[in-house]
Amino acid sequence: MSTVATKASKPRTLSLDFGNYILKSFGGHRVKTIRSLQTPLAQGKLVLRSHDQSPIVEQNGQRWHLGSQCRRYTSTEATVLGDKAQLAQLHLAACIAESADYQLVVSHHSPHQYEDFLRATLLGEHRYLHNGNPVHVTVQSVDVVAEGWGAYQLAKARNYVPQRGYTILIDLGGSTWLSSVYAADGELIAHDVHERQGTFALAASIAKDTRLSKPLLERFSVTSPDPVVVQDGFLKGHFYGDSDLCWADWLSDYLDPWWKGIIQTLKARYQSHLPNVRRFLITGGGSNLITHKVAGSPAFLVLPEASTANVQGAFFAAQPALVAA
Repeated sequence: MSTVATKASKPRTLSLDFGNYILKSFGGHRVKTIRSLQTPLAQGKLVLRSHDQSPIVEQNGQRWHLGSQCRRYTSTEATVLGDKAQLAQLHLAACIAESADYQLVVSHHSPHQYEDFLRATLLGEHRYLHNGNPVHVTVQSVDVVAEGWGAYQLAKARNYVPQRGYTILIDLGGSTWLSSVYAADGELIAHDVHERQGTFALAASIAKDTRLSKPLLERFSVTSPDPVVVQDGFLKGHFYGDSDLCWADWLSDYLDPWWKGIIQTLKARYQSHLPNVRRFLITGGGSNLITHKVAGSPAFLVLPEASTANVQGAFFAAQPALVAA
């Protein structure tokens, strides 16, 4: 990691993980989560209630509602369908509600590709309204790290990483799934990004199944089931929104080949490393979908607090280096 700084002071350290499914921020106390949805609020538009996990941000002459409340508007924008890096400034304003100087640790699945853009976007002063309150943020430094790095550091600190051999970390995200190979000394020796193959791809396949699409059309005149709604259902019993339509009984028709494809990809990509692998660590928001599949296997471990392990681990691992800088 390298740090770009604008001035010397004693800023707050904040870890940010702008996920395609959940925005996560952590400053050492409580992980703040915001669903990765945003709705532009035009003049005269009915505005719904805002709160900490679904804030209204006014920035650069535009007003946005973010988070779970966006589901209640007739239309909204899902981060998973675009490029999350382009929304970094808006997501920063959604995550930070207090005026202060900050040094940021920002996770991204392709850090080498996006680090210059993210630094240029986030460094410096930001002025905006957060739930109606004026906020003035000065970002003094930005470290861009690989997604999964924080989760690995947290796992290592909690003695989940074997003292010898390699560890493969699998990060099951909303848009992508990532794989990273770490040596016993913590060196990252391989990192691969599998674009558009995360839980949204799984949700999109389920949305096309006639066992869901047909009753949605017949009962509610829904012509195109929304994969974003299906993705939300993964965390609430596999129901489509608040309806009684559920795919839990046939989820395995899609989950099994999705997970099998991930394992096959790992075997093909890391064939030469596999004899040295002692542990597979699973993290990310999609971890709950496969916990039952790896239960009882000593080689696999789903990290506790898997959906927020990365943002927490990045904070604790990077803070000493940042403070020293």
